[in-house]
Amino acid sequence: MTSTFEDYDAIIVGSGAGGCAAAKTLIDAGLRVALVEKGRELPRDESTLDIGKVVHQGIFKSQESWIDGRDQEFKPEEYFNVGGKTKWYGAALLRYSPNEFLPDPAHQCRGWPISYEDLRPYYDAATRDLGVRLFDCEPDLARISATMTARCPEWRSEPMPLGLRRRRFMRPPRFRPGARPGGPFGPYGALSSNVGVHRLSSDRYLIGRVTVDRNLSNMASLFTQIRAVPNLQNSSSNGFRLSEIQPGSIFQQIGLEDGDIVTGAQGQQVNDPMRAMALLNSLRNSPSIRLNLIRHGSPLQLYYTIH
Repeated sequence: MTSTFEDYDAIIVGSGAGGCAAAKTLIDAGLRVALVEKGRELPRDESTLDIGKVVHQGIFKSQESWIDGRDQEFKPEEYFNVGGKTKWYGAALLRYSPNEFLPDPAHQCRGWPISYEDLRPYYDAATRDLGVRLFDCEPDLARISATMTARCPEWRSEPMPLGLRRRRFMRPPRFRPGARPGGPFGPYGALSSNVGVHRLSSDRYLIGRVTVDRNLSNMASLFTQIRAVPNLQNSSSNGFRLSEIQPGSIFQQIGLEDGDIVTGAQGQQVNDPMRAMALLNSLRNSPSIRLNLIRHGSPLQLYYTIH
């Protein structure tokens, strides 16, 4: 840093959640801010996702010693890096529900002096600034949740708000040793959930029935996630060319890309809007679908099982 401290209105030590939130608030107010961090950038080679390196070997953990109030030396298991502990938590960003601000006489708990509505603007700002998105429950957890809700109807499962990009979860799942080749098994067992999109191979996907129904129930929102225009060949349409596919949308999750030309489904040609709408509506009851398209000038088929 070549500038002197006098050039800044505020100096913030630590680039974790608190430091970054304070820095953004001050910068938005027009102040000049210096954010000072002791640690370095974490590597981007996915070694931070390796449980062996992170948990068992502790290669990212600080080894410096601290002294406690009894003059005893200890290692606080701190992580010093750009982003602080926001790089090490589970990315879950939950809101308190409105009823959690209310008194709970059964447990002798007083209500909060503020309400959910008081916090809503800050929740909304954090959701926007941190890119919070809803993720369907993982397959194994969904199976556990289904068992719990069957026994106790008061329990319910909801999508988890996470500060993560969806594309991190669009890789093909690993297959469990000894599993049937081609069977729908992920790293933790069978993909038995009826939510989410699971990529099994380069051209095969499992789509949860709940996910299909949820998307088809709001067609207006669905059509804001993609642009499809007739692809003209010899003055006639041979399908629809896709573009402006929104990151994280259902269209991206099922493997479609900008520039793809959808030419048919279930062996039938899709070359006019009415057939395209019929294709979407058929997903409500179809157990499977085969999509024909052209990608980079070559024909391609994608196979979907809806469960």
